Amino acid sequence: MAGFTQKEIAKTLGLAEKTVSLWKQEGNWEAERARAQLFGDTIVERMQKIVSHNLRILTDRAKDNPDQLIEKGEFDALAKAMSSIKRNELAWVDLVKILRGFVKWLAHEDGQKAQAIEALVNKYLNEQRRSYAD
Repeated sequence: MAGFTQKEIAKTLGLAEKTVSLWKQEGNWEAERARAQLFGDTIVERMQKIVSHNLRILTDRAKDNPDQLIEKGEFDALAKAMSSIKRNELAWVDLVKILRGFVKWLAHEDGQKAQAIEALVNKYLNEQRRSYAD
């Protein structure tokens, strides 16, 4: 029940606020929320999954009826979704700038950590560069 206060959750479920508070502590809600924000799918990734799913459906349909054209509305919807994805994708240059900027910021905060992380950032960027090239 993301976005609701403990009081609202308790009222909705007909429970005491203390019960919801215990659930929050036992369930480590704050850590779960942070994890979801860090590792959850981005809007672009979710859109890509939706488009991929719909393309699979259309591809399967085309295999069954190779002479049947895709309806204009379906085509337009996919084109619009792809346009939205392209507009929101993080460009390679942006990724490099963000990571380099983070390392630079970290150097001011903690030079030792920045040195340790810089090697990992470089390794990560090199691996990602290879996957972008594939």
